[in-house]
Amino acid sequence: MTLNQKTLLTAVITFAFAALIFGQIWVSIILSATTWLLLCTIIPAYIWKRNRIAARAVFEALKINALGKEWVGKRSEVVLVKDKNKLEGVEVIAKTIEGSWFIVEIYINNKGEGSLKKLHEINTKAAKTILKEVPKIHERYFRDDKGK
Repeated sequence: MTLNQKTLLTAVITFAFAALIFGQIWVSIILSATTWLLLCTIIPAYIWKRNRIAARAVFEALKINALGKEWVGKRSEVVLVKDKNKLEGVEVIAKTIEGSWFIVEIYINNKGEGSLKKLHEINTKAAKTILKEVPKIHERYFRDDKGK
């Protein structure tokens, strides 16, 4: 949560209690509903940001010998990060310097700690299919293949 969000939330809660103390029930109810709405927008955004930070740390620490290749996160380019489940983890679609495509599934627990779940090597055709969902990214990596 940013300082502005904390300040706003604290102010709304304080005014809700003050309105309740001074007998302004409807004002207190409205401010309590406002608090609820603020929390419903702030908490998911906080979890999303926390998950991205944890996923990045796991991806950059990635150094695995599997599938006949060495997969090193720091030497790979992150192409797309997709939420698998907003509260569970993310999928990172990446490309190595040599041109191999792969997907890393990263699990993130309730404490915001990330761990590698799976690593899949995919071919270029599969990468094209997955990235068609995001036209800007698809064009960036496959602009020469428009007719194919």
